[in-house]
Amino acid sequence: MPANIFTFHNEGVDSPFAAGRNGDEARGFYTIVVKVVPEGQYGKAFGFSVANDYPNDHYASLYPKWRKTGEISSAGSFQWSLLSIPEPELIRLIQLFRTSSGNKYSWTSLILPMP
Repeated sequence: MPANIFTFHNEGVDSPFAAGRNGDEARGFYTIVVKVVPEGQYGKAFGFSVANDYPNDHYASLYPKWRKTGEISSAGSFQWSLLSIPEPELIRLIQLFRTSSGNKYSWTSLILPMP
């Protein structure tokens, strides 16, 4: 059943976690949520996209705010599904994103957990 990212957080799912939107995970595209800042029923969620098991900055071309803050657009929409990805794989993807993006985005050192 579709939910929003804040629903997962409010139900006790700890960051980092993976979420798919609108069934895109069936095509190999999903989001790694690395931080949730609750504000009432919603808030702000931060993370990056993954395509075919490789992290990328796909959101940079679509959402100018993501380039500056890493905030996930539409995190409050009820279009998300929680994905079951083992924690070691989540950590590997986060490390790979940090390595591949380098210092391109100033927010990466602020919100991405260190290994």
